[in-house]
Formats: sequence, structure tokens, C-alpha cells
Amino acid sequence: MPCKSSTSSTSAAMQRTRFKPPALRWALATCVLWASCSAQALTVFTCGPEWAALVRELAPQAQVRSATHSRQDPHHIEARPSLIAALRRADLAVCSGAGLEAGWLPMLQQRAGNPQVQPGAAGLLMAADHVKLLDPRPAGAGPFAGDVHEQGNPHLHLDPRRLAEVARVLSDRLQAIDPPRKEAYRARLAAWESDWRGRIVGWERRAAPL
Repeated sequence: MPCKSSTSSTSAAMQRTRFKPPALRWALATCVLWASCSAQALTVFTCGPEWAALVRELAPQAQVRSATHSRQDPHHIEARPSLIAALRRADLAVCSGAGLEAGWLPMLQQRAGNPQVQPGAAGLLMAADHVKLLDPRPAGAGPFAGDVHEQGNPHLHLDPRRLAEVARVLSDRLQAIDPPRKEAYRARLAAWESDWRGRIVGWERRAAPL
């Protein structure tokens, strides 16, 4: 009887030793994998909430920081230290362009010192560079001719068709910057475009009496 009891105790101890380390290794591996995925998530800085919303549709895993919210005037934003830090960490910056952020974005870029989001770099996407803008001011015209911005009206996100053009460019840019998720970005764009086309039809139907 004593020998049997000793054997039983030894067997139980061996089972505890056998199962605990793999469970611990599994937990550690899960934590490392989670941390690795989080570290690899794309960091995106946007100049306006409309671009932040679009980035989240096409890249839901991205960490997105918008410099402004819907109740702020995007023409006049203070280059706060928190925004400088956010732009310094960004893999991609998405802004309207056409002079909308001319009063504060260049200062942010200079102070952030991030080469990925400087003019001409792949990590800077100016939406207005990729669509035809409304009402540009004719060369040499007075201040009341054309839009207040010489290149045209930069509030292009108010036109759903122009927004769709920007979405395609944004998807291409995301694929270039983050190749491992290329197919995911394509799939997200296709799903978003399908939904967006349906919304445009509905908006046109509602606006027909106007």
C-alpha cells in the first residue's frame, strides 16, 4: 500500500510538471504574438476626421490619430507638441491639401522631422493632388474670383465621387507602405466601394426633388 501511494503521488507530480510548462509557453507565445502584431500595426496621421474615418474603413488594424475633429476649423490649428509627436511616429499622413492646411502642417512636418511624411515622400498623401477640384481661382484674378484657395475648393470629401477617387489612391498607398497586408487592403476597398456606390444611388434618389 505505501508503495502504491508513493507511485500515485509521483505520477500526479509528473502530470503537473508535464502540463504546466506547455501552458505557460502557450500563454507567453500568445502575448509575444499579440505584442508583435500591435507593434507592426500601421500608424497613420490624418489632418481631418473625414480622412481618419476613411483610413479606418480601409485599414481597421491601423492606429489612427486625427489632428482635428468635426467642430474645429481645419484652416487654423495650433502645432501642439502632441501633434508633433504623432506625426513623428506616423508611417503615413493623409491630408486634404490645396492649401487647406498650409497654415500649420509645414510647421508640424518641420518639427516632427519624420522623413516618411515630408513633401514628395510616399508616406504623405494629399487628397487634392489626385482629383480635379472645383472652382480654382484663375491666374491673375482678384480675391473674389474662384475659391478662396487658389488651387480650388479643398473640401472635396463633401463630394462622394471625389471621395471614392481618393479611397482608391489611399488603398494603393497603403499597399505600397504595408505590402504584407496588400490583399486585405484590396478586399477592404472592394467591399467599401460596393457599399459606397449603393449609398450614392440612395442619396441621388433622395436629392432628386431638389
